[in-house]
Amino acid sequence: MTLRWRELVRRLVYGIGVGSALVAAPLCGSDAPWFQFNESSYINDDPPAVVVEGEEFILNEDGSPMDAGLDCLDDFGCGPNWTVQAGAVILRRLHDNQYLLTDGTTPINLADMNFRYQSGPMLSATRNSVLGSCWDLQVTYFGVNNFDAVASSANVTNFATVPAFVPGAPVSAITNYTSRIDSTEVNMRRSMNDWFTGIVGFRWVELREDLNTDFVNATHAINTNNHMYGIQFGGESLFLDRGAFTASLFGKVGIYENSADQNTDMVNIPGAVASTFGTASKTAFIGDVGIFGHYLINDCWSIRGGYQVLFLDGVALASDQIFASNIVTGTATVDVGNTAVYQGFFASIEKSW
Repeated sequence: MTLRWRELVRRLVYGIGVGSALVAAPLCGSDAPWFQFNESSYINDDPPAVVVEGEEFILNEDGSPMDAGLDCLDDFGCGPNWTVQAGAVILRRLHDNQYLLTDGTTPINLADMNFRYQSGPMLSATRNSVLGSCWDLQVTYFGVNNFDAVASSANVTNFATVPAFVPGAPVSAITNYTSRIDSTEVNMRRSMNDWFTGIVGFRWVELREDLNTDFVNATHAINTNNHMYGIQFGGESLFLDRGAFTASLFGKVGIYENSADQNTDMVNIPGAVASTFGTASKTAFIGDVGIFGHYLINDCWSIRGGYQVLFLDGVALASDQIFASNIVTGTATVDVGNTAVYQGFFASIEKSW
């Protein structure tokens, strides 16, 4: 399945899932409480009481247990069944490549090609108390597809390929570096106590990059793809509780199988083959840390926002593949010993029912 079809399928599934959940959600202020019990659980009307797992609990006016003695409140049927979020991420990809691509009047140095902040969608849906357990099932997606940096130079006489491309006469060159990332997570979450929530799950990350340089009558283009699948562990730690407003730290780390490839195409470069292609598999690591705040507007609606740093280690970046291909012999490998770092902000609106 090509990357384009993966993206279409992914976004279709999320659009249908989140849209259906929002349509099916009851309006705030409906008579249906979050706290519900089976009729057979009630053992007394005055005061109202319920038996859960052999223990008797007096109920508050809203139907919640007055003294929760179990490991998690969801054993009582408390809390919303569903929580959905829709929002955006605003991220910047950092890089530390320091080598020159060209000479010329204003030499093109990758160190000067800085990506700007770019935005993308973020969607999440959580089924609380799966099968009546203390575990919540959460599916989350975010993607940014328009990281871009451009540089140019005149009077170029040397381009950093293997072997070096030397135009017959000084020419102008324009280099365009683009990058995109898509991340999908399926996590199980459990509240361990009143301040820590454990997380374990599966994550799928797609990282694609293109580094294209156009000369007057020639082109050199590199494309890299990373398909990463793996498991992750982590948690959220509440450190501030002011009633409607809370603040938490979060962190996740995972190990992944990265199936990477790189393709280099040449047009009108004397002595060069038309294309080279290489593949590689490598164990990759992904770390995700940050901080977020959550504000409860009412029983149904809330907002959240925060800051995160995302580390991808063991990936193939387009900027590191120039020396992995021989444009004359056509041999190619994939350099997967690179690290991509993203940092930025996220915000979303949240609905629970």
